[in-house]
Amino acid sequence: MAILDGILSILYNVEKLGVFDNLMNADKYDNLTQPIGVLFFDKFEFKEMKDHILKKTTDIPRCRSKLIKIMGIWYF
Repeated sequence: MAILDGILSILYNVEKLGVFDNLMNADKYDNLTQPIGVLFFDKFEFKEMKDHILKKTTDIPRCRSKLIKIMGIWYF
């Protein structure tokens, strides 16, 4: 598999998801992992927060990627 991952990385500029990233993409409903948490937010300006997050994540390729599935394996 490492050879295939290397070839796909060179040809299509993709990166294989890690084990824990891949847990959220279970194929069957029975295998879904859904962590539950409670967060409380103070009121904030949505537009300003959106612009801030977009600015901070421009240099992080994983935050600007879509997931694709190639031969049953998920890639960024």
